[in-house]
Amino acid sequence: MGYLEDVKKKYGTQRGDYFADAIRKQIISFCKQNEEFCQCVAQSDGKNLDGCVAHIKKNQKNNNCISDLEAYQLMAGYFFPGATVECNMTIYLCEAEKENAENVINLDFSSLI
Repeated sequence: MGYLEDVKKKYGTQRGDYFADAIRKQIISFCKQNEEFCQCVAQSDGKNLDGCVAHIKKNQKNNNCISDLEAYQLMAGYFFPGATVECNMTIYLCEAEKENAENVINLDFSSLI
């Protein structure tokens, strides 16, 4: 990914602020996973970590806390207005269920937000 180094330079410095550092870490993680997202973040003139964190804090539904999913949705929206984020979780009740997928519990957390 050619843009990843640009993103790391732009968002790579820790702030000493737990929330901002968690957002910074996730931006870099998402950029490693998706080249289009990475390119958009790298080429987003006028957008930076402080702006992303401010956008998340301003638009969160509850001023006292925020779920990871809501933070990811707001972060994606900062770079891609109108973007949606879905989260699916798979729970294996025991180790053997990993091999037998028919007994798996799949949960969609998007309805919680």
